[in-house]
Amino acid sequence: MATIALVNPPAPMNITRRWRCAVEQGHYLFPPIELCYLAAVIKKEGHSAVIFDCVADHTTTEQLKAKLAELDPGMVIAIPGYEHINEDIEEMSGLIPAKSKLAIFGHLASLYAKELLTHHDRLDIIVLGEPEETVGELAGKIELKDKSGILGIAWKDAKGAYVRNKDRADIKDLDTLPFPDRSQIDAKKYFSGFPDKEPFTTIVSARGCNYRCTYCVRSYGDVLRQRSVPNVIAEMKECEKMGIKTIRFLDDTFTARREWVKEFCRMYHENGFKMKWTALARPDNLDEELIAEMAAAGCNRIMMGVEAGSKRVLVSYARNPASLDNLTSLCKAMRKHGIQSFAFFLIGGPDETIDEMKESLAVAKKCNPDFITLNMMRAYPGTTMYNKLVASGHASFRILPYHSTFKANLPDEEVQKFLFTFYRGFYFSPKWFFTHIPMMIRHFPYMVRLGLEYLSWETRGTNFGKEKPEEREAEKK
Repeated sequence: MATIALVNPPAPMNITRRWRCAVEQGHYLFPPIELCYLAAVIKKEGHSAVIFDCVADHTTTEQLKAKLAELDPGMVIAIPGYEHINEDIEEMSGLIPAKSKLAIFGHLASLYAKELLTHHDRLDIIVLGEPEETVGELAGKIELKDKSGILGIAWKDAKGAYVRNKDRADIKDLDTLPFPDRSQIDAKKYFSGFPDKEPFTTIVSARGCNYRCTYCVRSYGDVLRQRSVPNVIAEMKECEKMGIKTIRFLDDTFTARREWVKEFCRMYHENGFKMKWTALARPDNLDEELIAEMAAAGCNRIMMGVEAGSKRVLVSYARNPASLDNLTSLCKAMRKHGIQSFAFFLIGGPDETIDEMKESLAVAKKCNPDFITLNMMRAYPGTTMYNKLVASGHASFRILPYHSTFKANLPDEEVQKFLFTFYRGFYFSPKWFFTHIPMMIRHFPYMVRLGLEYLSWETRGTNFGKEKPEEREAEKK
């Protein structure tokens, strides 16, 4: 029986690492759901899996090294960050026992497997694409010198030469996967970034996405694969038994299939759940009828990808420009039914003008959601936008050392400056302030914390948080 260590590496900041991305934000921390899935699959195959979430547990490099030495696993599988992928690999290379194999997985690792394996001496295997079935097979074949028969990996042979095996097909029936093994993590150490009841966890009810937004790294492919509603409900029952109070669904678009959502809401009622939940949606597949059903079934927040206030810009992103027409009514409907509305905006697109960014601010102020967040546009490898910009000489990327350039219509400094103009223009507007006085009173400590965090962003000149988990724990005490 093989023993495998699953590691979310130590980090000096609060970081949520996921297959598709990594986010350095102080105000939320999600559980390493990908590692929990792998632990469940490894155990299903009859092997032993131990999770080390060094971020949530505040584990130092020295402590992790000692724990790995004591465990002496046959393999260590790490989920690296994005911009810090090489630093994470190098760090893990120095921590694993001499006889352990080191493997990683993730979107960026899958794209640049040859470069990473060739450069990092202690890196042995990269799991390509969707990892569960591959890791399940790999768990029983760690000691095999010839791994050419394992689909979905890139590896080094006995002579150290790079080998890439055939890709493994995506999992067609997600119901065949075991539920994530949450038994090894402490749900109380994770938080949603909002004044939600804890313990908190995340659930993935679907993978892939049928939409074709040009800037987006989709979660495991271009085809939407959805778990059955009874399967998701069964996982929620398991979470309920663990004392979970709040769930964040991580699907790219939870509301992609209307009938699925309606069935989910019906079964939520039938099972008498009290847990609250949050989901991502698009404005063009929401209406008041669906919002009312979601609210009655425990949904307390809907996070919408608005992205831009200019219809021209939305078309360039392959988004539906008509989605802007019903934003105000959607936000009003959410408020009416007791759901918080949250809107995402992107600024600094490849050919976006300052006037078009002002259009986004105007749209945000008009529809008046409870919360907004802004991100500066970036071109990520594997996206349609990236390929187009590289071809025109407006973007470049290098994995070793990590280096990414993106030349937009406006310089980064101007976009960053407008980011704070946008935040001030929205949150300091009389319309938002007076609409949200009841919310500010009800969640006063949270709103104070949010305001202080915003001030720290302005002071540092960036909206990426550097708060360490222990700083949040100290604040709670």
